[in-house]
Amino acid sequence: MTVSEIRESLLDPDARIAPGYQMVSVLLGTKSFGGFARNRSNFDIQLQTFDGALHLFHAGDFTEIREEKHSPMPAAHLAPEVERDLIAYLGNLTGVHSGETIPKPERPTGRPQLL
Repeated sequence: MTVSEIRESLLDPDARIAPGYQMVSVLLGTKSFGGFARNRSNFDIQLQTFDGALHLFHAGDFTEIREEKHSPMPAAHLAPEVERDLIAYLGNLTGVHSGETIPKPERPTGRPQLL
């Protein structure tokens, strides 16, 4: 992510939700469970709720799965200097500076070397 992408993620988290963090709601009759879909097939869904617990629901157990359009992260409302410092801190964690992107790790080629 560039610094401008980090800023956008903080100020408008709904603009781009990272894979694995899109929320879903699983409806079981009158009950609803919200969280993150961790494993999903045509036959079941494994849901991680906000307390970290994993729940497995089979196709016959639920009536609907709703894809939520909003990020679970609230938008940051920060003073300009706090926003600047937070973005600088987050950028420094990965060595990103204004306008740079985080390099993707290189994929190993060939056979792994044994030590």
